[in-house]
Amino acid sequence: LIYHILVHQLHGVVWIQGFTAPLSLLLFALLLGWSSDERNRRRTVEKELRQTNMGLKQALSEHSRFFSIVSHEFKTPLNAILGHSQLLLRSNTLDSDTKGAVTEIEFSGHHLLGLIQSLGEMSMVYSGRQPLRITSENIRSVLQHLVHMSQESAQEKGMDVRLQVDASVAEIYAIDRLRLGQVVLNLLNNAIKFAEQGSVVLRVGAASDESGCDQVSFSVEDDGPGIPPEDIDLIFEAFYQGDGKSKRSMGGVGLGLAISRNLVESMGGSLIAQNKKENGAIFSFTVPLQKSSPEQQSLPAIVGPNPGPLNVWLADDVPGNQIVLAAMLSQLGHRCEIFSNGQEVIQAIESRPDLLPDVLLIDLCMPVMGGLETIRRIQQRTDEWARLPIVAVTADPNEEKIDASECQIFGLIAKPIGLSALEGMLARLPEARQKVPVQPPGKE
Repeated sequence: LIYHILVHQLHGVVWIQGFTAPLSLLLFALLLGWSSDERNRRRTVEKELRQTNMGLKQALSEHSRFFSIVSHEFKTPLNAILGHSQLLLRSNTLDSDTKGAVTEIEFSGHHLLGLIQSLGEMSMVYSGRQPLRITSENIRSVLQHLVHMSQESAQEKGMDVRLQVDASVAEIYAIDRLRLGQVVLNLLNNAIKFAEQGSVVLRVGAASDESGCDQVSFSVEDDGPGIPPEDIDLIFEAFYQGDGKSKRSMGGVGLGLAISRNLVESMGGSLIAQNKKENGAIFSFTVPLQKSSPEQQSLPAIVGPNPGPLNVWLADDVPGNQIVLAAMLSQLGHRCEIFSNGQEVIQAIESRPDLLPDVLLIDLCMPVMGGLETIRRIQQRTDEWARLPIVAVTADPNEEKIDASECQIFGLIAKPIGLSALEGMLARLPEARQKVPVQPPGKE
């Protein structure tokens, strides 16, 4: 008998009494033990990775669900605010001061809507998906509107906001107006907030590149206290508010610059900050924009023939939404019958099968019976009801992905509903009467 020394990775040096054996056999035994331990370790690591991955997927799902719920709850009251504002502005019964106040309410409501939509889209950052909504816009008109929106807060501090657009900037560009506007307005408001005096200047320039796009640069300059050097690399982090020592402490919840940075990156640019040589700071970014023609510019005018007075069925469970939509339809010259859920719609069809309306305007999220189930039941019928033009309404971005194999709709309108959008949708109804309903448009 001979004592052999085996070195084990878990137990260290181990003395073993046994028979002598060739060295190769001992090495094989060592390798076999190591392989077994390595397999066990790998299984443990893989199990932990699977559990971590499942946890991350669940967290992402909860994160998206949270934003979906918050978006829906915010957009419901905004539907009333913006809807009534548009109705008042179209009424032609307001004096100039009141009309100006209502106009500001509408502008602020649209800005709040933009913030809500962008916050909801922050949930897409984790999956790398931030869909752009590109339209052809007059860039100077957009920028002038943004400067106008920031003027009031500047005037309260005795400051002014100026816009300087270089001659190199084209008239019409294909842009995501909401995102670009949110970034610029956020930078303007930040500059006004932190500057105690002087001016805020928005400068815009452009340079052509080899791809045929213009590299359009935007910069916002203020005369404030500047940014502490140690904060310049941190101010774009979510929830960062500074240490409170600087006169330019962040304030708020610290999301504005983080959101702006993500929005600029989604447009193909990068947002940077730097101090001026004297007092003040400069926030700037450059994004590639494609020139567009005036013919492609998005216009608020309604295209299509006036369908005449329509008999509209409206299904929505929120009384405020019912009031706003009924008022909009009335102003457009249409008749409206209101239902509180899909079950009431189905019961009305069964009790009055010969009274076919011109269109059904239905909310997708309702108690008792939701919009999708109602649409499916209608389109499963074998009579003319199956061809009823249906316009779906939703405040939840996740509901916009409607399975075309299960139901077909004529159109989809997102809340808050714009009067022009509703008018334009109804103006297209004559084409719906000539053919079966088309598949719903995909989410932008």
